[in-house]
Amino acid sequence: MKKFIAVAAVLLLACAIASAQFHISLGYARAWDLEVIDTSLNSSGVIADSERYNGFSAGAGYSFKLADGLFLTPGVNYLLIRGRRTCIPEERVKTEHFINVPLHLSYDIAFAPGVKFFVFAGPTASMLFSTGNPEFRRQKSFDILAGGGAGLKFVDKFCLRAGYDYGLFNSSNYNFFTLHRSRLNISLAYLF
Repeated sequence: MKKFIAVAAVLLLACAIASAQFHISLGYARAWDLEVIDTSLNSSGVIADSERYNGFSAGAGYSFKLADGLFLTPGVNYLLIRGRRTCIPEERVKTEHFINVPLHLSYDIAFAPGVKFFVFAGPTASMLFSTGNPEFRRQKSFDILAGGGAGLKFVDKFCLRAGYDYGLFNSSNYNFFTLHRSRLNISLAYLF
């Protein structure tokens, strides 16, 4: 029985790989850091601030067909976020480098000849591995983001997609300060 399960698993994996479609992508990212400071400086005891940054991403992934129109797409991408901070004068420039591992479930709908509309959703594991300022010591490096979006596939060779992700974990190392990351991504992919 164990041999049968092992052979069945190998055959299932081989079929999934045979029907997988590899892609590479480049994109633009807009990132927000929602910072909430618990303090007694105002009547509510809370100060909230949101900083915005620009960046770009580059990545690769596979789409495994689960059923007609239904795909599982794991991937890996590099994300660079850079911008000027406005709330803390001594730390004016913020630069962060992330490695992200998304795992999205998507569904394709034929829209026109050679064009498919799709929606996707799923988690993304995100690891901050480098930063250009001392702010790094105030942030946790690992986060899970939940997100989704939509896009278009053209003649099964190009894919244009837009998505939004929100960080589920508090990325701050301080008790009085919470930090949640969120990102808007727009990317163009080439499908092999």
